[in-house]
Amino acid sequence: MPELEPKKTDNSLAASRDSGQASLEKLLKENLELNKKIYETCQKTEKYIYFVKAFNIFKFIIIFIPVIIGVLYLIPLVGDFLGMYKGFFTNVGEATGILESLKDVKELPSL
Repeated sequence: MPELEPKKTDNSLAASRDSGQASLEKLLKENLELNKKIYETCQKTEKYIYFVKAFNIFKFIIIFIPVIIGVLYLIPLVGDFLGMYKGFFTNVGEATGILESLKDVKELPSL
């Protein structure tokens, strides 16, 4: 009778199951460690985005608020400045006003 291959016994099946389960546990532990590292990286990224947003608001305040205040402050000053030259602007359209202005300039004493 030909020799038959020895059948695997329950002990050898149990050993292969244990080694397979051990490798699964090892993979699960590695996966858990990698997930923790990914979570930490995500936390750092969220903090970075928060600080970028806060810095952008700060930049807006530092740059645009003084410009707006300056414009509001300059409106009355420009009005006063234009008020000083109001007479000049009204006479510019009239030819006689310009000629009279030039005569007045000629009459000024030279320095």
